[in-house]
Amino acid sequence: MVSVRDIRENGVIAKLFLPNTSEPRHAIIVLHGSCGGFYETVAQIFAQEGYVALALAYFNADGAPKNLENIPLEYFLNAIRWLRIQPCVKSKQIHLYGVSRGGELAVLLASTFPNEISSIVAVVPSSVTYGGVPNEEMPSWTLNGNPLPIAPSPSREDEYKQLETRKSVNLTKLFLGKMYNNKEDFNKAMINVENTRSPMLLISGKDDKIWPSSLYCDLIMQRLNACNSRIIREHLSYDNAGHMILHSLAPIMTEPQQHPVIGLLYEVGGNPIAQASANKDSWGKILHFFANFSQEFR
Repeated sequence: MVSVRDIRENGVIAKLFLPNTSEPRHAIIVLHGSCGGFYETVAQIFAQEGYVALALAYFNADGAPKNLENIPLEYFLNAIRWLRIQPCVKSKQIHLYGVSRGGELAVLLASTFPNEISSIVAVVPSSVTYGGVPNEEMPSWTLNGNPLPIAPSPSREDEYKQLETRKSVNLTKLFLGKMYNNKEDFNKAMINVENTRSPMLLISGKDDKIWPSSLYCDLIMQRLNACNSRIIREHLSYDNAGHMILHSLAPIMTEPQQHPVIGLLYEVGGNPIAQASANKDSWGKILHFFANFSQEFR
């Protein structure tokens, strides 16, 4: 039995999912992607597994900014510290789970606040900080009032041009073109993952058509290896799986999807058999990871 609390306190906008126990538990902050809002389905499943799960909104929710623009990273630090003092939470065990832009955010938070995070799972993340949603020219994140760099990304004009010859947008082709033609700016926006101290599990699909998540995860691993990072880390990259790597009970999503914020139809990649396999295998490994790997901070 799982209970849910709407949280609107100390600046935190979230839904708190609580397992049926009086004992303090590990906590997982669940971060949605470019759709914004609360990622309630995954938070509920984590609570059913015995975790305290905080579905944290950072845009596109009542009380939060409308768009993914200029979101202070201090907002997330405040949420982490609020969660830590809740009596239902083991204060030294705060984990992150993020998908897509939420995966980018999870990697960024673990790198920016390395002493606050116990472990991180990033599903189809990026290795760089991208611009806003729906305005890709606006910074997504700020720190100490300063905007973080924006990696070169497709413009809406690029997307509409592609739609002249097809029914849905293959963003990965556009992202790769921007990256290879603007390597210097791309590298300036790389997340400083060498600062991370917590165990990290990265998950990607090799047929991701939203952005090249498998390449991004490889770049994260390469950067960690280059600095001789001592953190536990693994990258699960699934053949013929696309962007929609979800929990094991989720519907299989390989057909183009209409983005609820932008409104365009985007290809997501993957074939149904490979996607189902990736969902099942990755979810089991996510639960194993959270149960067995964490860094306890004082």
